[in-house]
Parts: sequence; C-alpha cells; structure tokens
Amino acid sequence: MSVQARRKAQLLEEVRELEERLERLSAATAEGVFVHERGRILYLNRSGASMFGFDHGELLNRDILELAAPECRPAILARIASGWEGRYEANGLRKDGSTFPVELRARNVAVGGSTIRAVTARDLTERRAADRELRESWERYRSILENLRAIAYRERAADRRIVFLAGSVSEIVGCDPVELVSGSLRWEELVHPDDRREFQAEAARLAAGAPTGDLTYRVLRADGAVVWVRDMARTTSVGSEVVLDGLVVDVTLSKATEQELRLTRDVLLRTEELARIGSWSWEPDSVRITWSPGMYRHYGLSTDEASSPAEIALRAIHADDLPCLREHMYGAGRSLRLEPIEYRVWVGGAIRHHRTEGEVHRDPESGSVRMLGFAARRRSPRRGLGHHPQGRRKAGSPDLDFGAEDARRRRARARAHGRRHRAPPRRRGAAGERGALPVALRGRALRDLPLDA
Repeated sequence: MSVQARRKAQLLEEVRELEERLERLSAATAEGVFVHERGRILYLNRSGASMFGFDHGELLNRDILELAAPECRPAILARIASGWEGRYEANGLRKDGSTFPVELRARNVAVGGSTIRAVTARDLTERRAADRELRESWERYRSILENLRAIAYRERAADRRIVFLAGSVSEIVGCDPVELVSGSLRWEELVHPDDRREFQAEAARLAAGAPTGDLTYRVLRADGAVVWVRDMARTTSVGSEVVLDGLVVDVTLSKATEQELRLTRDVLLRTEELARIGSWSWEPDSVRITWSPGMYRHYGLSTDEASSPAEIALRAIHADDLPCLREHMYGAGRSLRLEPIEYRVWVGGAIRHHRTEGEVHRDPESGSVRMLGFAARRRSPRRGLGHHPQGRRKAGSPDLDFGAEDARRRRARARAHGRRHRAPPRRRGAAGERGALPVALRGRALRDLPLDA
C-alpha cells in the first residue's frame, strides 16, 4: 500500500472516530451540531437538521451558508475565512424560507493535518419571546408603580444597602435613583428628622429577624417639600443572605384627607357640645344604632360605657313613653318620613325631656332603610309625647302636661331653699305691650307676616 493510500485510510478512520464521538455527544443535547470543512457540511446531528426543517441526509455535503439568512452570510463567511472562534448570533434560514434567531458557537479542530470547523446552533426563538414578555411585564410593572406613585426596592438587611430600586423615585423623593443604588445617598438621610428615630427602630427590628414591617413616616425632598410615605417590607432569604423586599407608597394625599376629616369631626363634635345636642343613626333591618359622644352626654354617660346604645335607650327612656316612641320610629321607617317627637328619659334619678328629629333614607339597590337625626334636651317642654311643632298630635299618644310638671319642680326647689315661689308673669299680648305681637298677628307663622309689620 502506498503512503498516500495509508494516509487516506488513517484520515477516514479518524473521521469515523470523530463522528462516533460527536454522535454520542449530540444525541444528548437539543442543540444542532455541524461539522464542516471550508463550508461543506461533513456531519450534522438530527437536532440540527430538524431545527432548520430538513431531513438528516438532505444537508450532507451542502454549503453551510445555505442555512443562514442572506443578510448574515457575509459576516459568517468572514468568520470562517479568518478562523474566528467564539459565540455570536445570527438569523437562520429554514427550508420553508422562514427565518429565526440562532446562537452559534464555532471552534476549529485540527484533524490529520487539516482543519475542520465544529459549530453548535441553538434556536433563540423561545428565549427571545421570553425576553420580550419579560420586558413587557417589566414595563407594565414600572407603569403601575409610577401611576400608584410607589417605589419597589430590595436592600440587604445587614448594611441597609439598596441593591434594586424601581418606580416613581424622582417624583416622590426628588433624587436620582442611581444615587441611592450606588450608596452615595442613603434612604435614611431622606427621612424627616422628627421621624428618623422611629424609622431606625423599625429598621433594627427587621434586621433582628422580624418577618414584616409597616411604617408611615415623612421624607424630605431635595426642594424642601414634605412627603408622607408608607413603607411596607418583608424579610426574605436569598441564598445565605437576608434581604428586605419592600414597597414605599406616597400617601400624602390620603394623609391630608385623613387630617381634614379628623379636623371636621372635631369641629362637629365641639359644635354638638356647644349646642347641647347629640347625633344618631339607626338601621332598623340590622337594629344597628350609632351614637355621637353628645348622645352619651344626654344620658349622663361617657363613650366608655360598656352597654350598647340600644341597651342604654331601653333602660333610660320613660316606661310610659317607650311604646309610643318605638311605634313612632318604626312607622317612620315604613313611611320614610320622621316627624319630630319629644319623650322623657331617666338620668341620675331625675327626668329629662328630650326632643329628636331627623330624616329617613332608603338604599335604591338593597332597599335597606337608614335613619339619621339628632336629639336635644328641652328645659321647659310645652308639648307632650307625640306633639309635633306643627301643632299635630299623634293619634293614641298620651297628652302629658310637661309644663305643669315643670312648674311643680320649680315650686319644690323654692320650698327646699326656704323661699316663696312666684310664677312668671303671663304675657297676655295686649296691644302696645313691649315685645308682644298685635292681636291680629298672634298665632301666625313668621313667613306669613307682612313685610311692613
């Protein structure tokens, strides 16, 4: 056998051994494996053939550039000619003419004095789709944070170093997020001095192993503005490191609304106290009664009273007035009209006279009824239970002479102090008497009086 024949046989044997090794390796991977010499395909695995839409035998001895999109062929040909090794991306061309992104890894292999090129190909279609979905998801997440005026963060629990930051950082705290992530500016420096001690205590509690944290405090913007934020954090372990994942939400508007509501409530409560009235609400369907502090004062109690408003009312309202009052209130729920009414209550062993009035509301969807009203104490009542300001008396209600009872109380107090009781003079309304109306105008409502009266 000549030297040339022996050399050729040796080369073929090496190629078969290489093919066997490549076959075993390529069968265990989903990547495409190609071996070519100056572009002519000597070997490929089945994954590579199916990736480009060919049968295994169709690509043998064909030019490998046929598997690349036309716009990528010059760059690939230059890499083959120069023997460049490494990883790069290109667009592959399938048998049906469609293109897809592919990652290529090229390496030169010396075989029997000649050089062949081994290339692995990985289809990037799914990864590109996942990257695109991740970017879109991130954009949605960022948009949500910006619309909510919120900041998402992750920081190391050991040194409070921020490693991730996203959201409305500039809008809320007025600084560049890069300053916070780089460590040139610490979040603690943004906290209002009056709230910093509480913030530090909460940070120490989380660093000590507390699972969650929730704190509302103020931060100072670079322009001097004060912003209220709510900081919610949760402790998480990432490998051997403990981190805090949290969300900072701008609550300045809700805080201002809360303070305004508190101020309005204080004004209303003070107004009730000055006017000596109390407000109430009642839902007949659920028998739920709500009282303001003024109502408790009417009954000589504090808001710390353990009994419910319903129990207090049933215990304190005069037994003779309770049936009529109950009928009056339930009747208002049916008629959706609540007329003013007066009744007696027991307070500290003495009788007090109360007058209540209000309005009735019905929910158009659920049909439930709710009454709102106020109660005031009457010092010298002149009408009995069921008597209304318009002069109408509810049918069946007792005609109680509250005026006579008040006169008896005055006489009893006068006797207790050893002095003679004198009844106040009765104004007869004679013509010309100071403060009296003319006889012709007596008994008429003010709106009916002539303008020149």
